[in-house]
Amino acid sequence: MENKSSDLLPSDILTIPNLLTGLRILLLPVFTILFLKEKYKISLVVFLICGASDFLDGYLARRLNSRSRLGSYLDPVADHGSVILIYIMLTFSSGLPFQIPLALFILIAVRDLLVGVSELGVLKFQGLDKTWDPIYSGKVAINTQFISACVVVIANIYPRFFRDNLNVMLVAVYIITGVFTLYSGLQYLNRGLDFWRERRKQ
Repeated sequence: MENKSSDLLPSDILTIPNLLTGLRILLLPVFTILFLKEKYKISLVVFLICGASDFLDGYLARRLNSRSRLGSYLDPVADHGSVILIYIMLTFSSGLPFQIPLALFILIAVRDLLVGVSELGVLKFQGLDKTWDPIYSGKVAINTQFISACVVVIANIYPRFFRDNLNVMLVAVYIITGVFTLYSGLQYLNRGLDFWRERRKQ
């Protein structure tokens, strides 16, 4: 009888980058539970692990040449989903000494929704071999969003210190994050519109 195990566990699914992406998705509810229980220090560690896995899965996918169709769908879902979930927690959780401004949350949510839908649209119509290369400003925006979230979590661990000494730093982080988020969102929107114009011509 022929062994079907290779059909059940194809090599393009159980790759190291895909496993790291899966780990990031699984850690999101862990972060949420810890944060809701006000265990901010442990939740920060979990959040940093999520950020490290985000860097490593992309790096290893390029380094090992192990991009897969599953990974191309999972990675944007994990990236944008994790950002939105964490920013929901930091924006709407009541009783926090420091919260993400609502305007910044809305900007990030709209931008990530547009980018995520665009990426999945390109995958659907163009296939894995013709996916978009990330825009540099988009990478910067994601990094600033990650840094902003880390700073806000740390501010909630040491609220008195931040309130007395680092209020200006928080405002600066919010502004920088907002600027790069808006700029990269406009770039992705422009590229998406160009993509659909080209498809209509075909």
